[in-house]
Amino acid sequence: MKGVLRRGKAIAVKKIFDTHLLGNDNQVKNEILCLTEVRHQNVVQLVGYCVETKLEVVEHSGKHVMAEKHACLLCFEFLCNGSLYKHLSDDTSGLDWDERDKIIWGVCRGLHYLHDKRRIAHRDLKAQNILMDDTMMPKIADFDLSRLLSQEKSRTVTAKLQGTP
Repeated sequence: MKGVLRRGKAIAVKKIFDTHLLGNDNQVKNEILCLTEVRHQNVVQLVGYCVETKLEVVEHSGKHVMAEKHACLLCFEFLCNGSLYKHLSDDTSGLDWDERDKIIWGVCRGLHYLHDKRRIAHRDLKAQNILMDDTMMPKIADFDLSRLLSQEKSRTVTAKLQGTP
């Protein structure tokens, strides 16, 4: 969804639908933590966020329990050229080899920054999660499934499969 700040700047707004968090669903928290201090030309910029939490009675495993109901809005810089997927799958996009090379190297620089400087493993990199700005500069987006790595780790192993098959 597109929004406009009071000063006239366009932003992209990602609405996380109301959810009842009974387990370890830290998807929103994870995305905010990963992006709060990230500053790189090839990573989408988090502008701000808003989280509202309410307690609500819900049924869980046959019992009524109190659960936190979250509503969240994440605000990002607006990137007018959409996802890389659109440009790769559209025959009329006309990306020449120099532009494709620039995009590939931009994604590589963004991943290098995330992994080596910020200790973040993205875990769902695909053309739909690479957004393009007005100069066709690629920016890595969608950090729902990302993981923060500890200082002593350079990789993460998971038994729970998530993301795009």
